[in-house]
Amino acid sequence: MDKQSINHKKTLLKVVGIFNIYNITNEPDNEIYYTKLSRDADTCHFILHGVTTYPIKIKTAYAENLSSNQADGYITKIKRVKDDVLFIHDGHGWKKQSYLWALYDIGNAIGKENVLNLSQFEAWLTTKLNEKKTAN
Repeated sequence: MDKQSINHKKTLLKVVGIFNIYNITNEPDNEIYYTKLSRDADTCHFILHGVTTYPIKIKTAYAENLSSNQADGYITKIKRVKDDVLFIHDGHGWKKQSYLWALYDIGNAIGKENVLNLSQFEAWLTTKLNEKKTAN
C-alpha cells in the first residue's frame, strides 16, 4: 500500500476517533450512529445518522504535501454525490494554492459550510449534538 493510501486510512481512523469521543458507534440500534461504506458509487466513506434530520454522507480526502496532484479529482467525485455530504480534508497538501481553489470549487458544489478539516468537523459535530440535546 502506498504512503498516500496509508495516510488516507489514518484520516478515516481519525474520523472514527472523533465519533468515539462522542460515543457514536456503528450500531444501528442507537439513535445516532455511523455506517462505514466499503464501496459507494459516490466514493463517500461514511453515512452519519441521527445528528441531522437526514443521513449525511462523509467524504474524506488526504493530501500529503504540496507536490500532491489529486485535488482536481476530488472536485469531480464530490460533484457526483447526490445526497447531502460533508467533505473532510486532512494533510499539509491542502495548503497548496491549487488545492485551496479545489476546496473553493468543492464548497461551491456542496456548500462552503460542508467543507471542513478534522478540527472543524469535530466542532460541527459538537454543535449538532448540542442542538439536538437542546431540542429534546
